[in-house]
Amino acid sequence: MALFKEDKLREAALAKKRDEEKLKAKKAEEEKKAKDSNTTCEEVTDEEAEKIMKEEAERKARLEKGEDHETAVANKEEKKDGEEGETKSNKQQPNPGNGGTTDKYEWIQTLDDLTCFIRLPDGITSKELQVAMTNTRLKAGIKGQTPIIDAEFHKKIKCDDSMWSLESDGIRRILQLTIQKFEGQYWWHSVFVGDTEIDTQKVEPENSKLSDLDLETRSAVEKMMFDQN
Repeated sequence: MALFKEDKLREAALAKKRDEEKLKAKKAEEEKKAKDSNTTCEEVTDEEAEKIMKEEAERKARLEKGEDHETAVANKEEKKDGEEGETKSNKQQPNPGNGGTTDKYEWIQTLDDLTCFIRLPDGITSKELQVAMTNTRLKAGIKGQTPIIDAEFHKKIKCDDSMWSLESDGIRRILQLTIQKFEGQYWWHSVFVGDTEIDTQKVEPENSKLSDLDLETRSAVEKMMFDQN
């Protein structure tokens, strides 16, 4: 009789435990559902709300055009690079003499004339040189060798008023060309066609004698100087 009573008590205890576990599981499930159904509300200012609405409008506009955010950013960067590229110049900064430098020579200029210094092999004499200069072209170098310069002038020159000479500094030799421009009051971009050009917008007109210019040209040069400053 005692054993039967103990079995009944044990079964009742197990049944109670199962009921408690079911109740606990049901409560947990209800809490999970309640948590999932809750939404979090965050207060924003009027400025933040306006910004959000603007961004949403821009996003919708891009979607209508078939353009996503990444494409928009890429297009913006490409446009920026293109604008910067337009301001860049491959022209050379003028030297103090308003000329430039290449791998074969250096040059300076005024509005009326130009001086070019062509580098020659050391120890060369004038008898070894061969120089042919016309109103439009120069061919110069060592006799029997490929010409150092064989090119067309940037602009027409006054050949009869131009000259060349061999200058030396010890064993170093320089072929110096003194060229009179056919069209005076004009800045050359380069000495020869095809060579690196200088940016004539950055020349220093004060290096020339403005008093020697006619009134119209002097006014134009002074205006350019004012614009540069």
